Amino acid sequence: RGSTVTIEKRCATVQATSGLRFTPGTITLAAGGTVTFEFGAVDHDVFFDNDPAGAPANITTPTHNASVTRTFPTAGRFVFNCHIHPGMTGTIVVQ
Repeated sequence: RGSTVTIEKRCATVQATSGLRFTPGTITLAAGGTVTFEFGAVDHDVFFDNDPAGAPANITTPTHNASVTRTFPTAGRFVFNCHIHPGMTGTIVVQ
């Protein structure tokens, strides 16, 4: 019999691109893990609309050429978007 090994992802990076996308669009993360949002040359922000329980603070200031890290302590599905660029969305699934 084989054994099963589960590797929990504790950190991930989302790039906010000049192509007006978050890449990757979906991330699965272990509770307590962190996501670093990397902003390129174009201003973006990050909002967890409807303030879901356990969501980290929004990144409200238009940001470029910088990185901002957020911690996700609570399991759940967190949809985020850029208010500057409607339709630019992503999802973080915390298990």
